[in-house]
Amino acid sequence: PTLMETLYGEALTIRGVPLAHVLHLSILASFVVLAAGVVRSLWGARTAALAVAGIALYSPLLYIATTAYVDSAATAFEVGAVLLLVLWTVRREPGDAAAGALLLGFALAVKYTALVTALLAAALVGVHAFREHTRRLPAALAAIAILACGYWYGKNLVRFGNPIYPLAFGHPGISDATYATFVASVHAF
Repeated sequence: PTLMETLYGEALTIRGVPLAHVLHLSILASFVVLAAGVVRSLWGARTAALAVAGIALYSPLLYIATTAYVDSAATAFEVGAVLLLVLWTVRREPGDAAAGALLLGFALAVKYTALVTALLAAALVGVHAFREHTRRLPAALAAIAILACGYWYGKNLVRFGNPIYPLAFGHPGISDATYATFVASVHAF
């Protein structure tokens, strides 16, 4: 999935580097506002201020938001989704779950690493659905997340025959030696 790389490239062609940086920074700023709101509603204003200060003091996240790296946006989408799902477990507002599913879909459209969070979120929603004897909410949330990220996985499936290309299930177009080197570097990291 390359949502942020694509948006970054489009921003470069429209207005150059400043617009690309504003795009990344605006996603991070939106996450800070979301985090403050969720934390405030769950634990109060002082804790929300502490959360905002913690995010602001985490300099690598702020620095990466001014580069072409997609990690700050991926983090913002993924942690925002988790916060909204936590809020949903407390308030049981379907809109919180829907917004969380949308952000999780965006996180999945940015990086594969969000697949783990998606599995955990699916388990949480599945437990709720089992207890409430409903299938409607999990289906709706899955549809929202798939609408947000499905293009990227569908493209890989059509183009390479593998939705999570090149990480698993084969790697057409890449030699076995190159793929082995790639996997070794990932494991070394």
